[in-house]
Amino acid sequence: MKISEFLGTIHQRDSLLFRSGLFTLIVGVLLLFPMAIDDRLIMGINPWIKPIKFCLSITIFVWTVAWLLEYFPKTLLWRKIISKTVFVTMLIEILIIIIQAGRGTTSHYNFTTQLNGALFGIMGIMIALVTLAIMGLFFLFIFKKVNLDRVYLNAIRIGIAIFLLASYVGSIMISNEAHTVGVKDGGPGLPFVNWSTIGGDLRIAHFLGLHAIQIFPLFAYWMIKKTGIKMKERMVALLIFTILFLSVLAFIFFQAQEGKPLL
Repeated sequence: MKISEFLGTIHQRDSLLFRSGLFTLIVGVLLLFPMAIDDRLIMGINPWIKPIKFCLSITIFVWTVAWLLEYFPKTLLWRKIISKTVFVTMLIEILIIIIQAGRGTTSHYNFTTQLNGALFGIMGIMIALVTLAIMGLFFLFIFKKVNLDRVYLNAIRIGIAIFLLASYVGSIMISNEAHTVGVKDGGPGLPFVNWSTIGGDLRIAHFLGLHAIQIFPLFAYWMIKKTGIKMKERMVALLIFTILFLSVLAFIFFQAQEGKPLL
């Protein structure tokens, strides 16, 4: 599928989330300009790297939700609620992250002033709401009848379930008021993602788990379109893939909890 066809499909499936993703994508590209001229550092990295990362991540996320919502009638109330919740929460989330970067301070776990604490509190509410929305999407795929290939449907369900599991990892970081274990946030890290290279970093498991919502449907779609294997064999392959994925996810999570870096 060409990029133009893909974008047209997303727009057709959910125009609101299409515009939302396009907005964050454009903003992410535009933020490359201040990143190039801003010599400030926040926790050891350029302040605009984090907003750029979140812009890209949010674009992928909202377009994924738009893709999945198409399997339910546009008149369905829960579909409308999920779409609008994802739109509003992600817009507020990225705006706060950009504002805090412009102010030269962190957006997450920042309680240094009443304003910073209030902004992080709002972000927490937005994440809770979007998590509930995705939980609603999960229940739609569980209880609503959809005309999909059985392996593809199960892959969607598994991907969303792991996404919700990864959201719990996010709550652990919030309760710890940090994403690293054994060292302070802001130390040496991998390029761009800035995952700690000297201590445990819960963001890695969080990142991998959140993107299961894309990885599993794509894996099932690839099996359907490219391999031509039978239904039973695809189900077995999906089961094996799920076990391997969860094993890697668990290893990365517990390694971080022990304060050990990925590399």
